[in-house]
Amino acid sequence: MVLAAFEKHPICSYVYLVEVTVTVYSKDPAYNDYLRRIYSNFCEIAFRHMQSIENIGRFSYLLDDFMGMNKRFFLHNASVLLTSGKLPSIIELCMEHFMGCDTPRVAKAAYSFFETIFIVYWSPEFLASRNSQEDIVQFHPAPTDANNYLALKAFLTPKLEQIVGKMLVHLASAPTEQTRDYILDALLS
Repeated sequence: MVLAAFEKHPICSYVYLVEVTVTVYSKDPAYNDYLRRIYSNFCEIAFRHMQSIENIGRFSYLLDDFMGMNKRFFLHNASVLLTSGKLPSIIELCMEHFMGCDTPRVAKAAYSFFETIFIVYWSPEFLASRNSQEDIVQFHPAPTDANNYLALKAFLTPKLEQIVGKMLVHLASAPTEQTRDYILDALLS
């Protein structure tokens, strides 16, 4: 029912339902197949909606929740995201359409997503320090996903120069103070 409604109407609340679902049910292996299906279906529908987006600002809530959904899957049940085959398209979408955007909600979503997936480069000590902070969703890489993290690094590494370059260009263009903070957070990660 929710999928059919989201297919007809690109309303962010539908995507937010998936964000909440993965947060609540991600640790229960009984829901893994369900989470994989719902993630894949929502991505496909969101991609179709995004192809028709002419004004990013008008769809800022949808884009924010879509990137938030991907971030939550990475933090709560990374194997769903890493094995979905969707991550390269999401990274490309961010690089091509969201990075450089001065709509604060969209910029935050893109840069926050990169900040999150850059965790794969962190040392265990740095990750432990991050996880010890308050108000942070802890991230504990699943040993069963080790090869998937390596695949993500292999995909990201050749693009890092382009990703960081786009961030620096956007930073130099004097975006809003809020957007500057998001860019700096991603760069410093």
